[in-house]
Amino acid sequence: MELMKLLDNRIVFSLFLLVLAFSEAWSMALFKSPNTLYVVLGFVFYMIVTLGLIYLVRTRGLAVGHALYDVSSIIIATIVGLFVLGETVDIKKQVGLFLAIVSVVLLQ
Repeated sequence: MELMKLLDNRIVFSLFLLVLAFSEAWSMALFKSPNTLYVVLGFVFYMIVTLGLIYLVRTRGLAVGHALYDVSSIIIATIVGLFVLGETVDIKKQVGLFLAIVSVVLLQ
């Protein structure tokens, strides 16, 4: 069970959360494609996200696992908004993002 031991590391676990959130966002984008192959890939990635969420709930409990997943999704959405869509972040959003990151650290 080296994988379980590896996921106990906070940095690796945080990266795992970010990959899950990114996979969800990407799978949703693939669902909107007219290409059937992309839609199938979207389903595959969404299944991976679901398995990751199941892992979180089993290892961390329902409340903490789902909260970690939700907060990591918010962080990814903010990063995509900033660097891909060129959105601006005011002080209120900066404080909210900071508190989201603090909550991930506290929940771990």
